[in-house]
Order: sequence, then C-alpha cells, then structure tokens
Amino acid sequence: MSVTSRPVLAGDQPFLLDLYTATRAEEFAGVGWSPAAMRTFFDQQYRARAAGWAQSAPLADDLLLLREGNPLGRLILDRRADSIRVIDIALLPEKQGQGIGSAVLLEVLMEAAARGVPVTLHVVATSPARRLYERLGFRPVAGDPEDDGVYVPMERSPTVAQPNTAT
Repeated sequence: MSVTSRPVLAGDQPFLLDLYTATRAEEFAGVGWSPAAMRTFFDQQYRARAAGWAQSAPLADDLLLLREGNPLGRLILDRRADSIRVIDIALLPEKQGQGIGSAVLLEVLMEAAARGVPVTLHVVATSPARRLYERLGFRPVAGDPEDDGVYVPMERSPTVAQPNTAT
C-alpha cells in the first residue's frame, strides 16, 4: 500500500484542521480547557500558521498525503533553486510509526539528490520526529539565526550516503 499525494483542495480544510488538532492535542492535554475552547484555539493557530506559510513561501506545494484514497497527512514543500524546504509534514497520530513519514521523506531526499541540493526543515527540539530526521541524515545547522532553542533548524546535504532508516 503506497502513499500518494495530490494538491490540497478547498474541501480538504476540515481534514487539515482535524489533522493539526490531532497532532497538537497531546501537547495541550494538561491545559484544562473545555473541548470547545481547545477547538477554537487550534482553529486560530491553524489559520495563523497557514497565513504565515502562504506569506513566507507563496509558491510552496501543499500536498495531501493519501493511502488507498484516504487522507492520512500533509506535506508542504518549498522547492527553491538552491534547496528543498520541508515546511510541514504531518501524519495522523494513528499512522505514525509505520514508516510512512520515512517513505515520504525518502522521496523528497531522492529528488534533492538528483538536483544536487540540500533539504532543510525545522523541528521542535523535543519532538520524537527529530530522531527520524537524524536517522535520515539531517543534522542541526550550527549558528543558524532561526535556532531559537524551541525549533531546531536541520539540513541534509545531497551528498550524504543512503540514510539509515532502521528504528
């Protein structure tokens, strides 16, 4: 069962908000907000984040990830002349840990290698996803002005050997 992708459509917004909420719910579980307050908060955060991405990378590819036609995640890529930037990759929590993220990122890494450009991304310093990125050959970018201690900028050179995807 392979993962396919297609451009995000207007009708995908409810799924994308649910995806965003699902991937952030654990982080905010102890806040004590009502479900309605939590949903309002996530809706505002999602919209602000989307507006920020649209402003910083207006030509980025916003892709819905699917398996057997069912949405399971999102990938936003900013393909520049000198790099490919992974703006966002998110999978439904129940789809995480199954190699899907690795497979999607390996395709991005192969594209970058063919073009001879690095792949960059930012990850929350404490995120379990950081271990995946490190297994795929990403390394923190020392001295990056965007390294605020919360989000770690990472890069994978196009010359890095085949990544170790073993868990």
